[in-house]
Amino acid sequence: MEIVDAWGPATTEHMIKIPFRNKPGGDFFIDEETDKRMVSSPVASVEVLATIQEESAVFFPLPPSIPPVPFLLFCKQSEFTAASGSAWMDPQLYEAARSGKLDLLLDIEKNITLLSQVTPKRNTILHVSAQFKQLEFFKMATRLSPPSLFDSPNSKGDTPLHVAAWAGCPDVVSFIIDKASGIYADIEDSQVKGHKKLLRMTNEDGDNPLHCAVRNGHFQVAKLLLEADPELSRQVNNAEESPLYIATAKEFPEIADLILSTSSSPFHGGTNGMTALHAAVYYQLYGTLKKLVKKRPEMIKEGDILGWTPLHYAAHFGNENAVKLFLKKDSSSAYLQDKDGESALHIAASRGRITVMKELLRSRPDCCSLSDNKGRTVLHAAVLGGQVISVQYILDDPQLLGLVNEADGEGNTPLHLAALHKKYSIIAILARDDRVDIKATNKKNLTPLGIYHKYKETGFAAAKVYFMLEEKFGVQDMRAWVDDVKQTLNKETEELHGQSRAVLDPPRLGRRPDHSGPEKGNMLEIHLLVSVLIATVTFAAAFTLPGGYQNNGKDEGMAVLASKIAFKVFFVFDTVAFCSAVAAVYLQFGTAGGGWYERVRFANVAMVLIFIAILAMVLAFASGMYVVLAKSGCLGVTAFTIAGCFILAFCLWWFVDPLGNPGLGLRALRKTVRNLLFRCGII
Repeated sequence: MEIVDAWGPATTEHMIKIPFRNKPGGDFFIDEETDKRMVSSPVASVEVLATIQEESAVFFPLPPSIPPVPFLLFCKQSEFTAASGSAWMDPQLYEAARSGKLDLLLDIEKNITLLSQVTPKRNTILHVSAQFKQLEFFKMATRLSPPSLFDSPNSKGDTPLHVAAWAGCPDVVSFIIDKASGIYADIEDSQVKGHKKLLRMTNEDGDNPLHCAVRNGHFQVAKLLLEADPELSRQVNNAEESPLYIATAKEFPEIADLILSTSSSPFHGGTNGMTALHAAVYYQLYGTLKKLVKKRPEMIKEGDILGWTPLHYAAHFGNENAVKLFLKKDSSSAYLQDKDGESALHIAASRGRITVMKELLRSRPDCCSLSDNKGRTVLHAAVLGGQVISVQYILDDPQLLGLVNEADGEGNTPLHLAALHKKYSIIAILARDDRVDIKATNKKNLTPLGIYHKYKETGFAAAKVYFMLEEKFGVQDMRAWVDDVKQTLNKETEELHGQSRAVLDPPRLGRRPDHSGPEKGNMLEIHLLVSVLIATVTFAAAFTLPGGYQNNGKDEGMAVLASKIAFKVFFVFDTVAFCSAVAAVYLQFGTAGGGWYERVRFANVAMVLIFIAILAMVLAFASGMYVVLAKSGCLGVTAFTIAGCFILAFCLWWFVDPLGNPGLGLRALRKTVRNLLFRCGII
């Protein structure tokens, strides 16, 4: 670094001018707040090394060649930037600290200023040697370097003790503790011995050395630090994490036990208001759990930022052992509610934790009467959680009978909520129970069916709901029906036949709509189209016989496979399909010129004929496949098997569909079978 004479010319560009003055003890410093321009020194040139010690001062070791008089330094900006943070560490010095080569350190002893060099992260040779667990190098570097280096922080605020704790080197940690006792022996105040100040130094994250050791699971290092200063366990970092919480959250039960046994009252807090007991429940550390409850039982009632106590978490995860432990120590914790008013029983019900629910009700039977901030009971919570098993358990428990029809703040019973959130399985369970009031109305005078009807759901599950809640209307439901009737009366199709019936009859939610007017006409057109297609296909199949025709002989022109039974079956079914389709076409097309009544009166007959035609066409296809593949073994019956499964599935669906057209006089039988299947939970 160049020192320029103040009385000489200074023409170098990008110069920085910083005032210096002599400091007793052989050092001088820069006052960064002073703004001077041309600066000088009585010495022609000198090498200096800087170490930032305070916020507004940079200290330099004073070379012997500089006399004890005030002077000013003049250097380039780039040179000063490197010098003001100490010179970057020599690669050979870094390698020596990393590998523990003492020879190089002895050579450096002649140039002490090199010991203050740092890495880009401001790690000194003490940081580097501690990181790589080089005890002997660390000892010698400590002896040669100035005392200020012993607790010098790096860019993250870590001292060499922090780094040694992170690395898990008990030898270096033990040496630092012993050395600190000597260095800081004369620095004591009324509360803390001098060497403990080093142990309690924190980095930019607020971690002390014990935090670092615990976070990385270094048991021996944690033990040394706690023996030197048990109060370290009471410090928390910037995230409000105590060493005990970190040990538990990181699943180091041995270190957690060490902290509990070493410190009389360790702090147990953690992030987001959680405690070590919360973490023990989460990671199911039952041994640590028991020790925490025994030593700090008050933690059972401490909630996090959500108001969840350890019992809430135990109920959430279904940790039955933890629940038993908490209730045995303090059964009143079953009454604790979070910020939403939910108790542990609410949580257990919403998660389907039946064993936990049993334990809570056994310990405190009256906790079932607790309601959350919205007035919702345990049964409401089970419904919202979609837990069929919890709902069934509550319905089966006689002491919970009062919850079956209890309404929340909006007047909604559990069945209302099930309908509101489309919980099909739960609706089925509640609707089957005779104790459940299906006709109950909420504060908007809506029944469960009235709520569900607003969704206009389709499909089998929706049909099942409609069937089970059928004809259970409230005042508001009837009002909606009146609106529908008014709209119907205002339609232009009012003059169409069959319209008056919709006005006279109240709605039967979930039933098939009355297909009158244009809708009925569209349906007839579809029937006609399907009938024509079936007739076309079956007509073509009759003259494209499987196996072909005889080409010579007295049977020329006859079907080759005419003697086969399967061929005869094919011919019969194809004929039935063709005739049924043609009859359906005639019933609809032949009456097209007549009035409306003539067109619709045969619609149901035509629909039955189309159904027969489709069924016969499928069987004809299967028979034809069997004729040509009879000698292929199992392959020949494959078509029959698939067709049979298809027909069976179709018939079963029609039979159990709650909204299916009864037909064939089977209404009573179908209803009985459906009720039986619903009650058994099969459908």
